Amino acid sequence: MIVCAALLVPMGSLAWAGQDLDGCALLSDADASTVLGAPAKSHGSLTTRTGECKGGDRSAMVTMFATMGKSSPVARFLNSKKEFEGIQKTPVSDVGDDAVFIMLRYSPVLNVRVKDSAFQVHVFGAHIPEEEILRLEKSLAQWVASKLM
Repeated sequence: MIVCAALLVPMGSLAWAGQDLDGCALLSDADASTVLGAPAKSHGSLTTRTGECKGGDRSAMVTMFATMGKSSPVARFLNSKKEFEGIQKTPVSDVGDDAVFIMLRYSPVLNVRVKDSAFQVHVFGAHIPEEEILRLEKSLAQWVASKLM
């Protein structure tokens, strides 16, 4: 089973400025199916800014960084790159303007910056090797980044 959810929150300037963003607008069923290698089906929005699609035995989530207080999406992305004891962070090329894999306790996530936007991709599921998770996250991030360029 593949599950693909995109959690989106308000951002700086996007092509859709002034509109609520829906995850399916950035990551369609076809995109998720192509990258994850199995049919993915949309199940609509979880909130006004969150889309979800499901299929197979894997899950993927795309979360847009929002402005929080005085911290812009780009500032939040740059903060995520800072060294933190016990957390491995690895730069990633060929995704957006800047990207970093962050090795969390249970699975890695990929944070990406594109212009004045930033987002996180997280793929998870039972018995998925870490190398496969990293490959899937990078592929999904490339799809999303292409829509923000």
